[in-house]
Amino acid sequence: MHYTFGMHSSVDSAPVRANAKLLDGGRIILPAEIRRAMNLKAGDSVVLELSGDALQVRSIDSIIKRIQDKYRAQHGEPLASDELIAERRREARREGAKR
Repeated sequence: MHYTFGMHSSVDSAPVRANAKLLDGGRIILPAEIRRAMNLKAGDSVVLELSGDALQVRSIDSIIKRIQDKYRAQHGEPLASDELIAERRREARREGAKR
């Protein structure tokens, strides 16, 4: 049995497509071009979603980003995590300037 994986690396880009085989034990090896396009490394977790006859593979990072973007769109305010990251970056710049 063959499965075709496709994903869009950004909204305006062409899809990345590759074929894969279902191996013993139900394992599927994601082809290198798909792993690169999704920025996946060994040990990364992914979420699989089956919709009809289509299997979607998403990285945990992409799911978190989608949730954060949806929150920002609904609330129009920065997330506390964004504020914390910005504060840490400012502190790092100040520390770097002192040296």
